[in-house]
Amino acid sequence: MKRLKICALILSLCLAAGAMAACGGQTAEESTTAETTTTASETTTSETTTEETTTTTTIEETTTETEMLVVGEGASTVVVTNASGKEISELHLEAAEDGDFGEDVLGGDVVFENGQSINLQFDKEEEYAALVACDGDFYDLTVLPLSDMEECEIKFEDDIFFIEYTSLESGEEVSTEEAEIKAAEPEETTTTTAETTKATAADPDDGCVGDDDDFFW
Repeated sequence: MKRLKICALILSLCLAAGAMAACGGQTAEESTTAETTTTASETTTSETTTEETTTTTTIEETTTETEMLVVGEGASTVVVTNASGKEISELHLEAAEDGDFGEDVLGGDVVFENGQSINLQFDKEEEYAALVACDGDFYDLTVLPLSDMEECEIKFEDDIFFIEYTSLESGEEVSTEEAEIKAAEPEETTTTTAETTKATAADPDDGCVGDDDDFFW
């Protein structure tokens, strides 16, 4: 009888130990699952934050790149791109009505870099010419029909500045190179009638028989 009690006690202890082991294993599995879930959640949050930061930076960079310098005065605007291969230090506009070049629209402290574009403001009713400063020299842009374009490129070849643009009136591609070359040619010297007369005037004693000074009395 005593032996049966001892066996029953041992069996009870074994069952209790098994139950505790099962509970311990479940707790360990639950703990591992919870840690894995937390880590995955943190990783996802971190990746989302990184993507949002990248998107914000891209937007800011795009905004900065699209900003253009606005110069000049007037209600109309044309986009002017420097495609001359040179740095332009000054840009003066001449309105036909005024007859003289105004102040530097770049403000005197801005360099119009090669490849850069600016928004040039002007009065649509005016006809313009321009004076460009580059490398310490000044160059004329005698043809500058700003009201016939939305954008243009300033170019430089053979010591001549000129522009290329699409005409709003005709829709054709226009280059002012030939006009600028012709404008840069030296003017032909015109001999006046007075100068011709003076150069070809005969000497009073021209050797013609019959002149009073050819007879000896």
